[in-house]
Amino acid sequence: IQVVGGDALVRVEEQTIALARDRLRDARNFFEAGETTRVDVLRAESAVKAAQRRSALARRDRDAALGQLRIDLNLDGDFEVGEPSLALPARPDEALLLQQAADTRADVHQAKSALRIAELEVSKQKGAYLPTVTADAGYVWQKTAFPTDRYGYAALRFVVPIWQSGEIGSRVTLARERERQAQLALEEQLRIVQEDVRRALLDLQTATTSLALSEDQLRAAEAEYAQVADLYRSQEATSLDIQSSETNLSEARRAVVVSRLSRLFSELGVYFAAGDLKS
Repeated sequence: IQVVGGDALVRVEEQTIALARDRLRDARNFFEAGETTRVDVLRAESAVKAAQRRSALARRDRDAALGQLRIDLNLDGDFEVGEPSLALPARPDEALLLQQAADTRADVHQAKSALRIAELEVSKQKGAYLPTVTADAGYVWQKTAFPTDRYGYAALRFVVPIWQSGEIGSRVTLARERERQAQLALEEQLRIVQEDVRRALLDLQTATTSLALSEDQLRAAEAEYAQVADLYRSQEATSLDIQSSETNLSEARRAVVVSRLSRLFSELGVYFAAGDLKS
C-alpha cells in the first residue's frame, strides 16, 4: 500500500510541476510583452524547481517502499504494484465486533489457556491431600524347588498424608494465588481487546470524515485555481495569487491521497482489532 501511495504522490507532484510550468510560460509571455517584471518570471522558475525537488523526494520514498516490499516478499527485480481493490464485507456493529474479538483474538486465547493451566495446578496440589493407593502383583517360577518352585503374590498399599508440616497447604495457596493472577490478567486482556476495537472504530470514523473533507477541499481548490488562473491571464490577479492557489491545490491533492490510504488502513485495522483480518 505504501508503494501505491508513493505512485499517487508522484503523480500529484507531476501535476504540480505542470501547474508551475504553465505559470512560468504565462509569466514569460507577460514579461516579453512588458506587462510584468522579471520578478514574476523568477518566482515561477523557483516554483518549478521546488516542484521538481518534491517530485524527486516522492520518487525516492516510492522506490524505498518498493525495496522494502522486495525484502518482505523475497523477490528480486522490478515489478508492477497495482492499487488494491478490496471488496470488504459489510462491517458488523460494535457489539458483535467486541464479542468476536473476545472469542478469536490470540492474546485472549493465550490468557484463557494460562488461566486453565493455573486451575489445573490448583487441582493437582489439592490432590496431595488424598491417599495414594498402589497395587503390585507378580508370579515367580524359579529353578530351585525350596520352598517351592512356583508362587504368586499381590499387594495393595495405602499412603495417607497425615503430617506434612504445612507443605501441601503452602503449595495450594501458591497455586491459588497464581490462579487469581491469571484471572486478573485475562480480565485485563479482555479490556485491552475491547478498547482496541473501540479505538479502531474511532480511527475509521475519523479517517472517513477526513477523506470526505479532503475531497471537498480538493474540489474547492480546483475551482479556486481555475478562477484565479483566468484572472491571472487577464492580468486581474498577481503572481502571488496564482502561486498561493497552486499551493492550495497541490496540498489538497496530497491530502486526498493520504486520506484514502488512511481510510483503507483504518478499515483493515477494525478487522485486525476484532481478530478477523484473515477471513
